[in-house]
Amino acid sequence: MLTPREITNRLERPRRLSFATLEGTEHKSIHVVLHCRDWTEAKSTIQGPNRNRGLRTRIFARETGVGKLGWGAYNWPSFTTIPEEKSMSVIDRYVLLLFGRIFAVCFVSLTGLFIVIHLFTNLDELSVLADKVGGMSKLLVEFYGPRILDFFDRTVAVLVLISGVCALAWMQRHREMTAIEAAGVPTSRMFRTILVGAVGLIALSALNREVWIPQFKDELISSAQNWRGLSESIPNFQKDHQTGLRIHGEKLLAAESKIVAPIIQIPVDMSSSIPRITAMTAWFVPADENHPAGLLLEDITEPVNINVLNDLDDSGAAVVFAPERHLWLKSNQCFVASTLTVEEMAFGQQEGDFSSIGEMVKSIRRPTQWYSHGNRIAIHARIIRPLLDLTLLLITLPIAMLFTERNLFLAAMICVLLVAAVQVTTLLSFSLGSVSLIKSSALAAWIPLIIFLPLSTLSLKLLNR
Repeated sequence: MLTPREITNRLERPRRLSFATLEGTEHKSIHVVLHCRDWTEAKSTIQGPNRNRGLRTRIFARETGVGKLGWGAYNWPSFTTIPEEKSMSVIDRYVLLLFGRIFAVCFVSLTGLFIVIHLFTNLDELSVLADKVGGMSKLLVEFYGPRILDFFDRTVAVLVLISGVCALAWMQRHREMTAIEAAGVPTSRMFRTILVGAVGLIALSALNREVWIPQFKDELISSAQNWRGLSESIPNFQKDHQTGLRIHGEKLLAAESKIVAPIIQIPVDMSSSIPRITAMTAWFVPADENHPAGLLLEDITEPVNINVLNDLDDSGAAVVFAPERHLWLKSNQCFVASTLTVEEMAFGQQEGDFSSIGEMVKSIRRPTQWYSHGNRIAIHARIIRPLLDLTLLLITLPIAMLFTERNLFLAAMICVLLVAAVQVTTLLSFSLGSVSLIKSSALAAWIPLIIFLPLSTLSLKLLNR
């Protein structure tokens, strides 16, 4: 008499089981899982030369080929096909919930560690700001709320990978993987469930990057030392590429839209006799019926004869307005037309790090700003980032599933090396594009995806082994 264990052993070694094997057994109902490459092999195995008609036999044949994945059920003398269940099963919900719990624990732990370290590093500055904004609790919400969104955007790709590997390792350690495979559920089913959760988190990160983070741009750019322009800062040296003016200053009060000791350098083609204009203060003013947007300079120190000078023009349009011809200007004042904003003077091109793709494209098209290859690469990199994050997951997760059963530390080491390879390749490609060694900005941004996307297809073939 054959026991179920002996039947399973004979099934696994030759991978073919004829009904002659079951003759002589006293089991009246036997359930056997049969691994076959196609339905022809399954039928030939089930419909063997020696048929035991007296034995109630139900054999399940699973097709493991690259094509369709389904289940076949044979119950003598008919052969029917049972399609694979497409709705979310209990196993899918369990794997997805495990993946989500691990991601939440990792993200909350890292976020708490980041807040604690940053808080105690800037405790003195935050204590002073708390009195200005109405309390420490309100300041912490306004200061760290947007930074949590930015922290999620920066860490989501790595945390998704860590969560996927840890979920597989957890199921392997508790022998849940063995039980799931013994039930006839393919390994690719668990990979698909984790992939669905990862795609959802990557899509949430893209939404966060394009919709939510740009709404808190000012808070993210501001530091604890200069929160929302309440403190003095040194303005960035800026050039208005529409007029050629170079604008600098000693101090900037962003909250008051004021520059202390401004210096306006005049290009030679605009005026050869006046190289610069210096004053005690300058105010950012919007456009009105008298002038366009620009800077109103007061208490001018150079040139000393500003009251008797004429306007300075650029291609027929007035750029420097002198009080000699404009009655709305007071004595020792002048107006400089420029579309540079106080945010650009305060933060330079840092705004692009927290802008949406539409805002970045709109900024590049502005005639007052000049953007290098690095800024154009940043736009392409923002577009392909979700694809690159997903490609990284497709490369590392199948390898982790293959090696987790053998050696967890080896799987973790391989994943770390793959992540480092992707990051180094991306950084190298962006650097070469920024210094124009790669002429095309689009090519410099897309090179990492071009390299690693084919590798992801090779990695996915490991699931079919």
